[in-house]
This record gives sequence, structure tokens and C-alpha cells, in this order.
Amino acid sequence: MSGIISIITDFGERDGWVGTMKGVILRINPNAKIVDISHQVTPGDILEASLILQASFPFFPQGTIHLCVVDPGVGSKRRAIVVATPRYTFVGPDNGLFTPIYQRENYQALEITNQDLFYSPLPSQTFHGRDIFAPVAAHLSLGLAVEKVGPQTEDLVMVEFPSPLVSSREIKGEVIHIDRFGNLTTNITKELFEKNVQNNPFELRIGKRVLKSLSLSYADGPKGELLAIWGSWGYLELSVNQGSAQKLLSATKGTKLTIMY
Repeated sequence: MSGIISIITDFGERDGWVGTMKGVILRINPNAKIVDISHQVTPGDILEASLILQASFPFFPQGTIHLCVVDPGVGSKRRAIVVATPRYTFVGPDNGLFTPIYQRENYQALEITNQDLFYSPLPSQTFHGRDIFAPVAAHLSLGLAVEKVGPQTEDLVMVEFPSPLVSSREIKGEVIHIDRFGNLTTNITKELFEKNVQNNPFELRIGKRVLKSLSLSYADGPKGELLAIWGSWGYLELSVNQGSAQKLLSATKGTKLTIMY
């Protein structure tokens, strides 16, 4: 283990929940290196958390533990799990958050049942981040074998990522994420675009706007102009030079777009 623990939550930073989790980790492993990926996930939005995890986890050193707590089912019968891959370990609820890991990595999943690892023998029904997930991540960061957390498990919960609809002459996609700058991430990958559009002329239509070319950067056009670029997550992204595509288009998650070629 690298001793690094990354954290993704929807807790925000106002109420002290993230700091409390970090305190639990440091009580168990005072030398842990904690990295905040995001605590501003839309409350309860498992798909958004999954996208952020997908975009960030591969950039960490081997041996990193990724602690992810976006858990609208806390206190219910949903399982607490550890997912181990050859390079990383993931700790969190079995609610679909780790879907990108299941789809892209070789892994084994284990249900967390070893109560000796919990912060308290009787964990809170509302704060498993503090009482189960944080202490388990901390113990793993000290080199605890993943097999010690509990038995292997299958039939894991998956979230369904919206898939583009592709026909012979068009791709129909949608907005799946909006960042703090108002940039719109769509579900159209560069691979899908290049495979179908190739070098043909195309029109990208979203609302009443039409684009006929892709840009290379956020500044590749006049101020206030709508642009389509390849974002750092590998998806087609709509942005505005020094502005907000979300505001310009009155867009939300699920807003549709069509590429005709």
C-alpha cells in the first residue's frame, strides 16, 4: 500500500463530516496521506460520483485506496464492500458507485463484515463513512490483507450510464455532467465520434444552436462563443469562451444533442 487514501463524498464542507472521517483515519494510521478528490458531489448522485471516480482514480500511485461515500442507502440492507484490483483498492457502499471499475478492471469484491475493523461495534445508522468505511480504509492503508475485511461477494449493484444512440447518419447523446464553470460533458466519446463521423462534414445541434466544427481549447474562438471540444475526461464537451455553456443553453443533466453527418 502507498499510504495514500483519496476521498470522494457528497458531504460538502460545512458540517464537519469529512473532517471527522479524516480524524478516524489518522487515529488508526497517523502517517496516512489523505487526498480530497471532491466533496461537492450532488447529494445522493451516484452516477456523478462514479464519473468523478472514473476520471480521477487512474492518475494516483499504485497502492492508493479510494474511499468513496455517496450513500443515499446508508443504514439500509445495502452492503458495504471493498473492491480490489491489481493497482488500487476501493472502499464504499455497494450501490453502483464502482461500476467503472467493474467494467474496466480485473477485480475481486469483498463484503465488509469484520466488525473488529469498525470504529465502534455498533456503528451509527446514518454515518457509515465515519464508523465503517474510514476505519476500514485506514486499516488497509497499513497493509491489512483485503481478505480480512470479509467474504468475497458477487451480484454487485451497477449503475446504468446513458448510452448514445447511433444510426447510419447520426449520433444522439445527452449531457451527463456540468462542472463549476458551466461546461457540459456529454456521453459521446472521442472513439465513438471518430468511428462514425470520420472525416465527414457534420452538424452538432443542441437546442437552437448548431456547430459544424470542433475546437482545440476553451479559448479557441471569440469571447462568449459556444464551442465543442474534447474534454479531459475523454468525452465531447460543450463550453463557452469565458462564459458558461450551461447558462447560454439553459442546459441541465439529460439535455439532448444530435450529431448529424
